[in-house]
Amino acid sequence: MSLEPRLHLRASATLALSPQMAQALKLLTLSAVELQQTLEEALQANPLLEVAETDEESPEETLPIATNEGDESDDWQAQLLERPSAESPGEAHEHTEDTLQPAPEEQTSANDTEAFDDELLWQDARPARDDDEASDFTEWHAAATDLHHYLHEQAALTPLAERDRALVAFMIEALDDDGYLHEDLDELLASIPPELEVGREDLEIALKLIQSFDPPGVGARDLGECLRLQLRERPDTPARRLAERLVSEALELLGRKDYAILKRRYACDDALLREALALIATLDPHPGSRIGGEPPPYVIPDVIVRRRDGRWQVELNPAVAPRLTLNQRYAQILGERRDGTEALREHLAAAKILIRQLEQRNHTILRVAQEIVERQQDFFEHGEAAMKPLTLRTLAEALELHESTISRVTQGKYLQCPRGVFEFRHFFGGGIAGEDGEIASATAIKARLRALIEGENRTKPLSDTRLAELLAAEGIPIARRTVAKYREQMQIPPANRRKAL
Repeated sequence: MSLEPRLHLRASATLALSPQMAQALKLLTLSAVELQQTLEEALQANPLLEVAETDEESPEETLPIATNEGDESDDWQAQLLERPSAESPGEAHEHTEDTLQPAPEEQTSANDTEAFDDELLWQDARPARDDDEASDFTEWHAAATDLHHYLHEQAALTPLAERDRALVAFMIEALDDDGYLHEDLDELLASIPPELEVGREDLEIALKLIQSFDPPGVGARDLGECLRLQLRERPDTPARRLAERLVSEALELLGRKDYAILKRRYACDDALLREALALIATLDPHPGSRIGGEPPPYVIPDVIVRRRDGRWQVELNPAVAPRLTLNQRYAQILGERRDGTEALREHLAAAKILIRQLEQRNHTILRVAQEIVERQQDFFEHGEAAMKPLTLRTLAEALELHESTISRVTQGKYLQCPRGVFEFRHFFGGGIAGEDGEIASATAIKARLRALIEGENRTKPLSDTRLAELLAAEGIPIARRTVAKYREQMQIPPANRRKAL
């Protein structure tokens, strides 16, 4: 065996992405919010880039539409240099932030009607709240970063001695994010240095003060106590008194919805039990989760669907990707001078590439959206029950694009129509062949399944087996386990948990 070095020739084919192609693929994958951030950075870093001025109204009010007519040109570089410039670079792109639509947050009212016993350390120490001040809870909610911060702010407004204030702060930190106290008071007491002379009674008093704070139910040690604290805020009625007994003594029966046993045990009729159950349904088992947490998601539609000439048509949302152009002032300098402009020429080349890639991105998204809308015309007319099966491969073949390109386009892109805002991928899904040979999409089957459940007799809810039989009678043969899978995907509980009086 020879160990001497030798030269070998070997032919191989590899695929290498150029920086421009990699950037184009990245732009295609970005969501609307991410694209806006990317364009903000590009406008700040490249002085030759600016947003073209337009006379259109605010997209938040009228949602104007950008069209591709007249944008195509063989000599795109010359076309870019001929475009009018904005007066100040980056000025027009600031309006895009106005289109962010945060999901609505849940709001709660704050009332406190309990008085402390005379032996409490904090006599008359509760923060005073009347009906006029109850609405201030939303302001607290917006300002507080999390539950603990929110409770500390309320404690800061409560007149307390320094020792008592420290105990309240200690107890607040012992709560979890849902507002529950899971540690035993004796365990907490053991963690306090003995020289501070703190007793169990002191911790109980501090906890009782915290339980008077907003949101109602905070500081509870178990679910039953949490619900009782919230019921304390409600007017004293027979239904409230029954509800307090139910959450204290019969949580397991409530979970099983065993109404016959509940009526016998508490000697109540259907009307009173129904009223008590309706009251319990308004309570929040996780009161602390309403404070702080993750910020609400923001969604900006990439395209807008409107009905024109009897057909549903797609148009780009200009607020997502404003029309970029070159700064004419710098372009003129480059045309007049040759020396000392190397940096500007690099910015010019980068600007032209970005503008072309952005136009290609918009063109591809528009093509994909138009094909989706064309194939799902019945959805926009009649809703989800009319959704047709559609796959990425089918769309890729129709547009003569690679399936991976369709996947990139549909990832994180949204469509706005009169029925709401939907992700592109909402319109994709397989189907099940019916008895007549026609294929029904999974989305349409789910819509029909939801309609059957919404129309059922709540005293005798339909089982998964019965739902499968009803769908089969309509020409949609489907297995019981498939019904259960679709029901769980729609977050609909099983029949025994949908039962009502």
